[in-house]
Amino acid sequence: MRIRLAASLALALAPLTASAQRYQVLPLKGTKPPVAQPAPTAPAASSKTTVRVELLTGRLGAGLKAQEWGRVFRDIGFDGRVRPGLTTDKLGVKETKRGRLREIVVVGRLERDGTARFADRKIRPADAARLKEWLVELQTFGAQGTPEGKPLWGLSRAQFDLAHNALATKTADDLVGMPFVEVLPRLATPRSLPLRISEDARAWLQRVPREAKVRTSTKGFTKGTALALLLREHGFGMRPTRTPAGSTELVVEPLPKTEDVWPAGWPFQGSRQEKMPKMFAFTPVSLQDSALSDVLDGIATRAEVPIVVDRHGIAEAGIAFDELRVTYPPKRTTWSLLLRNVLGPHKLIREFRRDEAGRVFCWVTVFRPRRVGED
Repeated sequence: MRIRLAASLALALAPLTASAQRYQVLPLKGTKPPVAQPAPTAPAASSKTTVRVELLTGRLGAGLKAQEWGRVFRDIGFDGRVRPGLTTDKLGVKETKRGRLREIVVVGRLERDGTARFADRKIRPADAARLKEWLVELQTFGAQGTPEGKPLWGLSRAQFDLAHNALATKTADDLVGMPFVEVLPRLATPRSLPLRISEDARAWLQRVPREAKVRTSTKGFTKGTALALLLREHGFGMRPTRTPAGSTELVVEPLPKTEDVWPAGWPFQGSRQEKMPKMFAFTPVSLQDSALSDVLDGIATRAEVPIVVDRHGIAEAGIAFDELRVTYPPKRTTWSLLLRNVLGPHKLIREFRRDEAGRVFCWVTVFRPRRVGED
């Protein structure tokens, strides 16, 4: 029997819509909702650490922008200079040790608009507090950074495994329909990973309209993926970081400042046909000028695979997702192929990902061609 997807969406999704409105945000038993803590300060240490920032310019220099950055460095109490870049210079953080002396050099590039671009972030002169926060972390912990291809965020393997395991517990809460600005301060995280809102995130949070509601369902996902999805929808992310006391915390950051954050799901590896058999089963389909959002909801229900839309990334690409419509001629196909065919014309793609406990879901995001030299 041919399935006319558009005609049956409302009936199929009615129970889901009703149940999505019953929610309650509760902290973990025996804990209070996490409260944002001030930025860490460097503890006393037996070795002396100096931090220096070098901003590289082109052949024409930087003029008044260099003077502006000179004032920033003086205000935050760190050594910094602006100099012409050399062909051998590379953006990044370098650390050298000589006995009890440790020197950290942060190399960035001064852009024409006055922004300082570093290897993993961009900072404006007005972001002096954020720059100081980062330099204090480097002074405290050194230049141990993210190993290439391994999301460790400066953590040891043991620390990362502890954080990953803590975030692998499932969440029963569904925050759909709640105002994001009210949800964020009340998010419950594992006791071993308190949540801190960075100073930069506090400033960006003021730009989020109070009426902006949570639209992504996180029910059934692990805490790590649920938090990453919830934050990303509104332009934020989180990353684990070490505290001066040696413990680990989660820090909320705005995505316009850094995308080195906990991922919204991890790459799925394995047999997709075995893990998602209904997604790859053939079925007759016919679509006529259907809303793409309704089509995705219908496919998720029939394929029994959650479909999550990267609303932040799609909006940043200038695509009005809720206005997209699709047509598909009558034919037999799989839900996976249907997804690819209805997303492609709108410059969107589908990726299969998993949460920290292995639950597979489909991630709909913007197609971005790889640049030459990228892995």
